[in-house]
Amino acid sequence: MVTTKIFVLHIRQIINFSVVMILILAIMFMSIFWKYKKKLNPLDIKKETSSSLYIPGDYFSQIILYKKPIQIKVSVDENKILAIDLNKLNHAQQIFYPLLKPTMKNLASEIIKYQNLNIIPQENQTVTQKILLSGINNALAQAELY
Repeated sequence: MVTTKIFVLHIRQIINFSVVMILILAIMFMSIFWKYKKKLNPLDIKKETSSSLYIPGDYFSQIILYKKPIQIKVSVDENKILAIDLNKLNHAQQIFYPLLKPTMKNLASEIIKYQNLNIIPQENQTVTQKILLSGINNALAQAELY
């Protein structure tokens, strides 16, 4: 047999429960709003206040050739690439990769001239250019404003 159960709720319990639920919902919405506001705010500030592309300074990236690292140094100003150099290039690497220095010299001059990494590779330097461009791209990624 089914018995009917009667619940007695006092008005004070209903009011307390509804106030607590409203506070919990308000805190949840505010935390979500603040979370998205913090994510969008740096981008908006960058677009409104600054037209610069890079954080000025020297940035380094490494590529490994012949089991030894070669350091690529990229110097940037606020809006342009100033210089690109090879550092820590030893004698063995120069012997095994004879096109490395001339390719870097050509790449650096073209990148500085056009301020762009979209360089059409020369026929005899495609692999070397790809390796050097990846290192330059890694260094520039550190310098970019986000």
